[in-house]
Amino acid sequence: MAVMTAQYALGIDVGGSKIAAGLVDARGRILVDHRTKTPLGQGAYAVIDAIIRCAQVITAQAARSELAGVGLGVPAQVDYGRQEIEFSEMVPLVGADVRTLVASELGLSVTMDNDANLAALGERSFGAGREVSDFIMLTLGTGIGAGLFLNGQLYRGATGLAGEAGHMTIALGGPDCLCGGSGHFETLFLEAQSPRERAEVLAAGMVSLINLFNPRLIIVGGGIGQSDGALVCAAADLATQQAMAGRKNLQIVQATLGNDAGVLGGAALAFAEAVERERFIQ
Repeated sequence: MAVMTAQYALGIDVGGSKIAAGLVDARGRILVDHRTKTPLGQGAYAVIDAIIRCAQVITAQAARSELAGVGLGVPAQVDYGRQEIEFSEMVPLVGADVRTLVASELGLSVTMDNDANLAALGERSFGAGREVSDFIMLTLGTGIGAGLFLNGQLYRGATGLAGEAGHMTIALGGPDCLCGGSGHFETLFLEAQSPRERAEVLAAGMVSLINLFNPRLIIVGGGIGQSDGALVCAAADLATQQAMAGRKNLQIVQATLGNDAGVLGGAALAFAEAVERERFIQ
């Protein structure tokens, strides 16, 4: 059986500044990793080539029969069922058949998802979200993303586009966003001029999510979320004071997997997809 012989999976995390890939075993250990800069400003196919080259460094370290497949996270809205990118403001991938091109070059099954979803899946599988059925993963970096675990399942919405917390409107008439809207959580957070104003914006976004979803846990990761513990603590204090839903039982913590969350989540997705393929074959 393929799921018995596949010892490893390849997780790939595409970000606005870097692409990271890792060879991961079923226990969540990254055995080999490689990172490269995201070639912004050079078009979709330059980014896809960079993804493939980064992955090939990893796949050279294992036999194809040992690999369950590839989980690929991209900073974009992904129609999960169709495996197509609907919208991407950071990395120019709309219109390119990313999954097919990567799969054909690597000779492996590839499943693509939003990068914040895979960070949430990584924390659920190997990090702070283990054994927590209802939590929200917030990724703070070159943008704001979110992965929603509801009742023990990653919630993707009707077509896979759920979780765009960065594009919640939290200030009517606020500054314009690159997506075409205005007053969005992401734009206000990134444009905040002082640590206090930034904590207040983060808290406002958290309060909306808490009141809407009543999570047990909020995990904060991404480049900014991982490096700025003071910001997370200040926002957590404000959010728990202001939120209505379940604040007595809510925890807000930094991610435990650091910058590896997306890679580990990609690997977890690849392992899960391999199991589903085996079930289908049987």
